Amino acid sequence: MKCSLGWNIADIDRQLRVGDITFRSKKRDLNPGVVAAPPNVKNFVGVKNLTTEQNRVLNSDQRLLWINGPAGSGKTVILSAKMIGTVESNKDDKVVLIKFGGEDNNSTHYEDTLRLANITFSLTETYIAKHKPTELVNLISHSNSQVFIVKVTGASDLTWLTDIISLLHQYHVFVDDVHSELWINTITRYKDLIETLKGLSATKTVWLACDLIQGYGTMKLGVMKQFALLLAESLSSDQIVSLSMNLRNTCDLSALLSKIRDQYLKSGSASPAVFDVLLPTQSTGHFIHGPKTVFHVLNRCGVTTLSHLVNEEIKKLLTKEKIKENEIAILYPTLKTAFKSAIKDVLSNLSNNPETEIAFCTSMHSNSAEWPAVIVLHKAFQNSSNESNEMQLSMFYQAISRARYIVQLSCTQRRVKLCKIPDL
Repeated sequence: MKCSLGWNIADIDRQLRVGDITFRSKKRDLNPGVVAAPPNVKNFVGVKNLTTEQNRVLNSDQRLLWINGPAGSGKTVILSAKMIGTVESNKDDKVVLIKFGGEDNNSTHYEDTLRLANITFSLTETYIAKHKPTELVNLISHSNSQVFIVKVTGASDLTWLTDIISLLHQYHVFVDDVHSELWINTITRYKDLIETLKGLSATKTVWLACDLIQGYGTMKLGVMKQFALLLAESLSSDQIVSLSMNLRNTCDLSALLSKIRDQYLKSGSASPAVFDVLLPTQSTGHFIHGPKTVFHVLNRCGVTTLSHLVNEEIKKLLTKEKIKENEIAILYPTLKTAFKSAIKDVLSNLSNNPETEIAFCTSMHSNSAEWPAVIVLHKAFQNSSNESNEMQLSMFYQAISRARYIVQLSCTQRRVKLCKIPDL
């Protein structure tokens, strides 16, 4: 019996969410380094297996740990497990989790994990104009919950984050997607953050997760170099760890992401030693294949053509209702108003319920989110400056990394020469 596209995506999504990656492939080598997840990861985080590098990082005894890793490498899984272990080891300990995400971040991973672990938590959404550091910490101090989640979705800056952490001397602190805050800052601000983290870690656990490529929308290459060098000089080698294996995406998408990441690194002028600090390479962590990625390359794309293609691809995804509308996203780096209106018209005809509608947002606003299927609207790469190409690669990488299955629509104003992509 032939399975629908939606059924296939739903099944792959389930396997990857629970880390069901241990089977032997008939045509490939064994999955690289997989171990059974410890009980708190399996029972509460919902992941059956970890890679050996994930397991090594999770078992680190460092109070201050900077975790670098590409999208889908398990940074959030590790922070979740460590946070649970911290609370369970001492019920009197309090934890503050600061997580940065785009305005369309749909992730409730931490909340779901804490509920399963029967750990009480409070949550507030904030940004720099909503709470001053003292106001936010005062709010945290009046909570009786074991974990306080600070979800930052609007504008903020590094000084704001540093000031908040400096006031949390009675709490263990975890920060996810800290790359969102490292944009266009001075060496002094970077030093202030690192010294604040080191000071708190004298008595408390301070773990941070970062992937600078996802933050490139606001962080220039030269700034990355400065921060990478400073971090390497300020922390010991045991306090900076890297994850490289992608576990979120299918094997084929992971290989594609690796190629994009490699191309991004080649475009930079920093030495490999600098990039190794904060931009670890990305490799495939399993052999789970899903539906083949669909590419549409459109010359002189018009509004009618684009909206028709989007509508047809959505219909394919929703066949037999195995995946829901809110499990699909349409992402774009930039899009003209006419195209946005046309896509919105397509979506309005599919659903009028805001709680179940298909997400439609920029790549930057999708930070920390994930969906079983994503349609990416992207302008084909043109001959331009290195900085512009790096920006495009970063946006392209971030959009693709959000999904298990991808439909890619590339629009160009000139004919492009397509090269054959080798079998992965």
